[in-house]
Amino acid sequence: MFVSSRRSGPSSLLLEQRSGTPGKPSIVSSTTDLVLMEHIGRFDRMTTTTAPANSVRSVLGWTAAIAVVWIVASALRPETTLHLGPILLPLMPAFLLRNEDNAYLGVLGGTAIGIGVLVILQVSGNLDGPALEPFTSVLVESFVLLAAAAAAGFGIVWLTERSR
Repeated sequence: MFVSSRRSGPSSLLLEQRSGTPGKPSIVSSTTDLVLMEHIGRFDRMTTTTAPANSVRSVLGWTAAIAVVWIVASALRPETTLHLGPILLPLMPAFLLRNEDNAYLGVLGGTAIGIGVLVILQVSGNLDGPALEPFTSVLVESFVLLAAAAAAGFGIVWLTERSR
């Protein structure tokens, strides 16, 4: 009968052939040990690696890509207000990085990118569309939406951290 036992070390599984009667010494073949250790070593190298987690750099890269789309769309149609832009930029990093340790940094980065886009659009004159009812201008509306989305992003990250 074969019985498995563990020695110290990560992959030192040893199969020992034991005799049928109790009290007799175990018979362990050194050749069998070498063959088994070679196969175990192959199995250790065959383990799969996990997919890398979302990094802040890659998520902020995608956030910047969305910001470029927002700038181009605003340049093509300056009379149209794109209300979703300031909401997406802080919330996307919050959702994609919510299980990471540095998710707050992603939300801050998305908010900073949003502020940069609003400055670019204001300077270039591409915020000429209509504002929602309680706001006096598109710039004020966009900054309020950006701040609300940033607060929601921080709340998402905080709740996720709290539930871990």
